[in-house]
Amino acid sequence: MRPTLRLFTEDDSAAGHVPLVTMSLGEFCQILGDAKDTDRTWIQDFADDEIQVPVDLYEVLHAYAHMRAAA
Repeated sequence: MRPTLRLFTEDDSAAGHVPLVTMSLGEFCQILGDAKDTDRTWIQDFADDEIQVPVDLYEVLHAYAHMRAAA
């Protein structure tokens, strides 16, 4: 399936109607990692956006961040 580009106006987001999609974490990480490695500027456009993750993934990420900071 080809991805489609959708444009959202301020009215769409003000109404709270922002559609969600589901994708694997592996696919997400691969795309995001490549974009970060190649310094794509669009990543900054979403830097302040909030995402939802399962609690167990959050706990792993949180623990990893603290372990990295301690090293």
